[in-house]
Amino acid sequence: MGRLAVWLDSANRGTPFTGMISGPVGMGKTLLLHKLEEHAAANGFAVLGASCQRTEQDRPYAALHRLLDGAGLFRAPAEEARDATRRALQAIGQRAGGRSVLLGIDDLQYADPQSLRCLYHLAHQVTSVPLAVVWTWDQTGEGRAAPLLEELTSRPATHRLRLGPISVPDVAELMDDRSGPRDGGDSADSGDACDDGERGCAGGDSAADAYHALSGGNPLLVAALLRGGDGPGFRRAALACVRRAGQSAVRVARSVAVLREHATVHRLSRLSGSSIPAVRDAVRKLTAAGVLEWSDRPEEAEGPRFRHPAAADAVLQDAGQRNRTRLRHDAARLLHLEGSPTTAIADQLLAAGPLREDWVPSALQDAAARALTADQVSLSLRYLHLMRASCPDGPARHTATARIAAVNWLRSPGDPGPTRAAKSPVLRDEVAPDAGWAMAELLLWHLRFTDAEEVVRHLRAREREGHAPDPGAHSARSEALQLLAAVSYPGVAARFGPSAGLGSRWPEATALATHPPMLRARLALARVLSGQTDGHTVAQAEQVLQDGGFSHASLGNLTPALLSLVYADQLDSAVLWCDRFLNGPSSHDLPAWRSLIGSISALVSFRQGHLDRAREEAEKSLGCLAGESPDWNSGSALTLATLAEVHTAVGDRDRAAELFSRPVPAALFATRPGLHYLHARGRLHLASGRARAALNDFLACGERMAAWDMDTPSLVPWRTAAAEAWLELGERGQARKVLETNAALGDARLPRAQGLGLRGLAAASDVQERLPVLEKALHALQQSGDRYQAAETLADLSETYQALGDKAKARTAARRARRIAESCRADRLCSTLVSTAVPPLAASEPNGALGGAESGSGTGSGTGTGAADDKFARLSESERRVAVLAAQGYTNREISEKLHVTLSTVEQHLTRVYRKMRIRKRDELPTEFRIDVPQGC
Repeated sequence: MGRLAVWLDSANRGTPFTGMISGPVGMGKTLLLHKLEEHAAANGFAVLGASCQRTEQDRPYAALHRLLDGAGLFRAPAEEARDATRRALQAIGQRAGGRSVLLGIDDLQYADPQSLRCLYHLAHQVTSVPLAVVWTWDQTGEGRAAPLLEELTSRPATHRLRLGPISVPDVAELMDDRSGPRDGGDSADSGDACDDGERGCAGGDSAADAYHALSGGNPLLVAALLRGGDGPGFRRAALACVRRAGQSAVRVARSVAVLREHATVHRLSRLSGSSIPAVRDAVRKLTAAGVLEWSDRPEEAEGPRFRHPAAADAVLQDAGQRNRTRLRHDAARLLHLEGSPTTAIADQLLAAGPLREDWVPSALQDAAARALTADQVSLSLRYLHLMRASCPDGPARHTATARIAAVNWLRSPGDPGPTRAAKSPVLRDEVAPDAGWAMAELLLWHLRFTDAEEVVRHLRAREREGHAPDPGAHSARSEALQLLAAVSYPGVAARFGPSAGLGSRWPEATALATHPPMLRARLALARVLSGQTDGHTVAQAEQVLQDGGFSHASLGNLTPALLSLVYADQLDSAVLWCDRFLNGPSSHDLPAWRSLIGSISALVSFRQGHLDRAREEAEKSLGCLAGESPDWNSGSALTLATLAEVHTAVGDRDRAAELFSRPVPAALFATRPGLHYLHARGRLHLASGRARAALNDFLACGERMAAWDMDTPSLVPWRTAAAEAWLELGERGQARKVLETNAALGDARLPRAQGLGLRGLAAASDVQERLPVLEKALHALQQSGDRYQAAETLADLSETYQALGDKAKARTAARRARRIAESCRADRLCSTLVSTAVPPLAASEPNGALGGAESGSGTGSGTGTGAADDKFARLSESERRVAVLAAQGYTNREISEKLHVTLSTVEQHLTRVYRKMRIRKRDELPTEFRIDVPQGC
């Protein structure tokens, strides 16, 4: 205002002058002109003002009519310029009344040519009246009298004032004006300006930086942001800036909004229908207005983009639905012709809707595959649904249907609908055979055995007729499905291939390495289930896990490999792999991924005695599996069985019973997970006093396992469980008979199964014969890592010692059992152990943790977790042996006898153990530590 006041003083002293206020739209030109008019009026000037309109550029003298408020002053359009100037001067003199005059003209670039010529003459010739002519000029606007305007504005006598963006401190000052002085705290309105968290909007200068970045320093946009964030006010302001830049700029801005990060000058030219120079000019105008940001320097070749996404949205909304759809379809075609990434093309089509052109399905299919690789399952499904909608009929539509079923399974593994819908296209040969095999496996997962059989028969018939495009791949997929049926759906496996026994059909373990990963994983599982567990088989399973990575496509390989380790009693290895795939840096949040691997992890946790963790993992897995569908599937049966066993083990029989209240399809009992279901239901029956019902379930397991040639106790220990039921029924002879059979089938490479069998055998033996058998059982279970079953065995030892009259050892064993049972959260077992020697852990350790190593989560390799693991590693071998025995509840004297060392040596070792592990007492020793120690108590 200071410079403008000087201009007015000059005119007041009789020196006419012309002044121009220029700058991009939104920079405050109009506001400054109005302030100048107010100042002039206050200082005795006669003020005549007008705003030129874009729509009146073709009306002669329209600007002068507005300025002088005289519609009849000029004879348009033939009025001579000098006559018009004379008339205008007369009108000005009449209105001045002897005062100095200020003519204020806003948006002069929209003035009609006749008015501009008249103003030019006024500025040159008027001396009789003290006259000041000041106008605003928006160089980004599109005027139709550009030569005249240039002539007027380029006069040497014209004073110029150019307005530009405000600075960050200016923005901060505006914020102060709205909210009071800043003290470094959060600004009241700063949050709304942020772009979905991309730019931080904390208080103080950081908020001012954010507002400036989003507005380019345009005062109009800054004010709109401060008033209402990125709401309607800001959108209107941004749209006004674009419109003021002209129709060419509007077209270019819409093209930028559509192309977004893919916008380049050449693409904008093709999409908007403007020449490259016109595009560059429009982008420069919009950049100057703070709407876009762009650098046209070659070294900074990034295309233009909107500073705020709300501005882009406003520009697109202004275009109307029909224009938006046309623009996006045009953009998709353009990107396709240029060979751009298919995801960029697909995003345009998603926003516009189906486009039925030949190239569209393949582009969308490729984009769906890329999205899936990036773990964007929902986006992949959206691409596939659009692919199907873009095809009225034909192979591409049916391929989309099949792909939707496969991808939907990753997101909703419990939903059978899309899989059922994909069956018919497979039978009509409207999808590729590979997709057909995938559908068959999904139908098996959903227990749709008849549908799966129909699909497989069709695919094999087409192959026999010579219609398989790749016979080698067809054969491999056929064998893979046959293997899947044998290891997971053995009750119906004969419907999918030869019915020879499971153990006689597969190659030697040393030959597994020559097969693809899917076959290797399933072959390893087949060998383990058929009782052919050996080091080579386990190594092959671990190699599949090592090579599998975190690709969603590897899930079908990982699950059988993990189960191979579980059923081989390699629990320490299995828990590490599960933790890696569930919690590693590249783990997936896909429901199928988390449900399948989480289900196996829950089973491992249960078999290691981590009951709390098993419950949590099983519940999460069931949550991922169930979704909105109540249908049973292969995964839900295993997970539910594990969860039910956990509830039974901790004594919560009501919750376990609730899990079994759902009606069960007969198909479930033709599956391997169905064995887990039967065993878990039998355990609940047994714990509830229904021994006969329990026996029926256990024997049903045994019949199926024998018929399916997978009668290994590491799958389901049905013989041990049946023996418990027979003992409850008073049939000790039957119990002993089945346990002796179990012992004859025992395998030292399966320590958990061996320990369970020995514990059962002890229960069926005379009291005098039980001790050595229980000690062997305890040793095997400790080596397997199953702390819960170890605690159960210690409880049996306590009862046996009590029966033999050795109360001291009975108390020791009970103390050890209770200590481990409490760390497992096995409340039912704890309630059966009456021991005053050791108080409950909860009394001395509020979190129930053992030396910080057992908090219900942890995934060590059987030797503790976290900090406790590190501390245990500091101990010498002798100190470790003493620590393990002390943690298991042995007295110092018992430890000295067991290790054949003096009592003093034990005490010295324990002192060093406490110091190194930074604990104060025996009860803080973690119970999950284990190493080889001599058997016997």
